[in-house]
Amino acid sequence: MPPQILIVDPSPTALLTLSVSLNVAGYSVAEAMSGPEAVGLALHLHPDLIITELALPGFDGWEVRRQVLADPKLERTPVVALTSYVANFVRQSALAAGFAEVLFKPVVDAELLLAMTRLVSPRSLIRPALPCERRKKHMTSSLRVV
Repeated sequence: MPPQILIVDPSPTALLTLSVSLNVAGYSVAEAMSGPEAVGLALHLHPDLIITELALPGFDGWEVRRQVLADPKLERTPVVALTSYVANFVRQSALAAGFAEVLFKPVVDAELLLAMTRLVSPRSLIRPALPCERRKKHMTSSLRVV
């Protein structure tokens, strides 16, 4: 089962862009457009990671993070801040508040995927080896360097 990422952004364009990038990379994606919707989905789905815009209707990304991590089942879930405010104090404030990472819009695919690889649990990325991969591993393990 691929890792599940919850994306929270009030912009349909931003949701679509991030969703496509993550789907192509092999992640399962859920989407929310407001703070209350994000918290409800997170409590229901238990995603491996949450990416939330800081400026949201209902309540902001700061409050999404606070409410989600208050749940014992989600307290270790990485939450990534997403913002258009490209200012160092925003990054510093978000990291000090406990966000795992801060991404600035527009997000570059390479930056997004690097953050996902770094933050999503390695266990959720493990997949069973295919028969041809097992044979290859067996064959290379029997080779010796002389």
